[in-house]
Amino acid sequence: MQLDDIRRKIEEVVKRFLEESKKVHSLEELSKLRNSSIRSLKAFLAEIPKLAPEDRALLGKIVNNAILQVQEEAEKVSSWLQEKVFDIKDKELELDITTPWFKGGLESYSLPLEQGALHPITREIERMIEIFTQMGFDVYLGKELDIDKYVFDYLNIPPDHPAREAWDTFYTEEGYIPTTHTSNMQIRVIRDQMKKHNEVYAIVVGKTFRNEELDARHSHTFYQMEGVVVTEDASLGQLLYTLKTFLSYYFRKELRYKVLPAHFPFVEPGLEFAVECVFCEHESTCSVCGGKKWLEIVGAGMIHPQVLKNAGVDPKKYKGFAWGFGIDRLVMSKHKIDDIRDLYQNNINMLTPAR
Repeated sequence: MQLDDIRRKIEEVVKRFLEESKKVHSLEELSKLRNSSIRSLKAFLAEIPKLAPEDRALLGKIVNNAILQVQEEAEKVSSWLQEKVFDIKDKELELDITTPWFKGGLESYSLPLEQGALHPITREIERMIEIFTQMGFDVYLGKELDIDKYVFDYLNIPPDHPAREAWDTFYTEEGYIPTTHTSNMQIRVIRDQMKKHNEVYAIVVGKTFRNEELDARHSHTFYQMEGVVVTEDASLGQLLYTLKTFLSYYFRKELRYKVLPAHFPFVEPGLEFAVECVFCEHESTCSVCGGKKWLEIVGAGMIHPQVLKNAGVDPKKYKGFAWGFGIDRLVMSKHKIDDIRDLYQNNINMLTPAR
């Protein structure tokens, strides 16, 4: 396929999106249309190796410009839809703010009063912290803004390392990074704990940010919990036992799990800790696990010797292991919430206290 033919097909995708975006009636419809269009546009990148060398860079630019056009138009339509929904709801409510709260004494309310409740994520974070503190771990709060040195460099990810692409990182105009993972606290935690105790048993709780497309499993903003242990005899067996113990206490039952090899620059060896999906019941159409039957909820491994050196620890004397998991994923699994967006869209079912 020639470049001109591909360009025409890309223009058709954009044109179709512009036409169909005018017909959507909800933010959910718009999101599905936008994501579908962007996936179609990204598929054209597979044609790059087939083109003449002088056309390859041009195709990448054409695709990126088309994606940008779709995203910009989606933002405009999204704003219009939100205003429309607000106007409709405003008319439906017809709330008289002058209405008194009480009428006829304390026993008779003119407006319903309901007791508030902690958000499920807040409630579950408190439970997780409770379990780990009972296991002897200290607790640290993650930074929401950080610098390259702690987010990447100290973790064996120099500027030219391909792993930086995997995090799809945001940067502020001043060059700060809205943290992509709680591992940015690892060096700080090791230094602080070694100074205080000459060993490390700590967890980090923090909010993280990535340039993700929203779907049932992914969000651009989510919570993570990092665990770090450094002792003279730390081992992979201790790591697996720690994870298994925590998960058993958290879910209040024994879960089927499996360990998969994985690569993270700051651990060696690295692994993924997966538990059986509680949603799909072995259906291939499950939107949460993608039909894989397992949810990979923990990335972990033995801390790389170079990372220990960067924290001022002698890797010949000490060993360490670390793990990180998405708190949202665990909350979804525990409460059988099949769409991560429900946790962040003021869903009243999430905010109403349990009876």
